Amino acid sequence: ERTIKRDKISHLIDQIKQRDKETYEKFKVCLIEAERKDLILMLEEEEKKVAAEMEEKRRGTGYS
Repeated sequence: ERTIKRDKISHLIDQIKQRDKETYEKFKVCLIEAERKDLILMLEEEEKKVAAEMEEKRRGTGYS
């Protein structure tokens, strides 16, 4: 699903790029920012998962 979304966005970016360079530059900055936020959210989720697993191991309950 993420790939499909990315392909659609890439297509839109190409259209914007052809039409208006200034708009493209602004849009690119927004996109980079959004991508970074997305990455941060993914990392935070992974961090929570790892922390929960470590807590379970520490308690000696193992995996559920």
